Amino acid sequence: MKEMPKWKAEFFDDVLDGEWARLFKITVPGPIFKFIVFCDWHAGNETCCYSGIEHLCRYVEKEGLPWVSLGDLVENSLRESAGSVFEQNLMPHTQEKYIKDLLYPIRNQCLGMIEGNHEYRSKRASDQSIAASLADKLGIADRYFHLSWEGIVSLDLRTYEGSRHPITWTLLGVHGTGGGYSPGASLNAIHKTERVYEGIDLTICGHSHRDSSDSTNLYGIRMNERMQSPKQYTRQKFFQVCGAAMQYRKSYAQRKALPASAREQFIIEIGCKRMQRVVSDKKIEIIYKYKNSEAFPLI
Repeated sequence: MKEMPKWKAEFFDDVLDGEWARLFKITVPGPIFKFIVFCDWHAGNETCCYSGIEHLCRYVEKEGLPWVSLGDLVENSLRESAGSVFEQNLMPHTQEKYIKDLLYPIRNQCLGMIEGNHEYRSKRASDQSIAASLADKLGIADRYFHLSWEGIVSLDLRTYEGSRHPITWTLLGVHGTGGGYSPGASLNAIHKTERVYEGIDLTICGHSHRDSSDSTNLYGIRMNERMQSPKQYTRQKFFQVCGAAMQYRKSYAQRKALPASAREQFIIEIGCKRMQRVVSDKKIEIIYKYKNSEAFPLI
């Protein structure tokens, strides 16, 4: 097993609009941070790629990768929900135990968990939260986002090891909503978060089972504190829609003539780098944020 990354997690409780919320802050000693996104495994569905997610968890354990879960790790079909309880090869309580056994060896590598609409079925029917129960059994209840389908993580990176001045990434994880029939539709759904959250650098999303990514530049004006004069700035935002772990044959998607799921999970590397350019006789430091991602196929 690789040495665990030298990142430090801190948890802060806050109140927003009268509701209790938890915020995470991750401190990284260097300029790069890599993590993997778990979402839409649908364990218990007869089309789940069990061998793929088991191989994935062994890989994450071997590499020491931090991970975040965006929900729908279980199928959790109930009598009143869409789909059929008879299309499950594991019952809901067994689905939870299966996921718990998979994640237990890598529980300390978790950055955070949120629930998806499939876990929410139990909460809606009986006020029982599968995601909260799973986090509790894994011993990581402090990393479960109680904001239901969304969570925010702040990451402080250093342009070089030992630097006292961090470059902060703000990550928003959402489970997602809507059908997402096409890649464009899934991106439109994730872009809607811009109307709700300000100051987000990277938004990651599940639910649609698509594989889509996008970025956009925002421009603004702020006052220069020393010169008391306005200064233009640009901010780049990144969006990543992640895949699923489901076969197409005999699936809900096939019955509804929907596109096949993107059978992959994403490893995302974020970082920052400092460059210099000379304007006249002055040196100006420019800090770039960048994102790379690679797909881990599930077979």
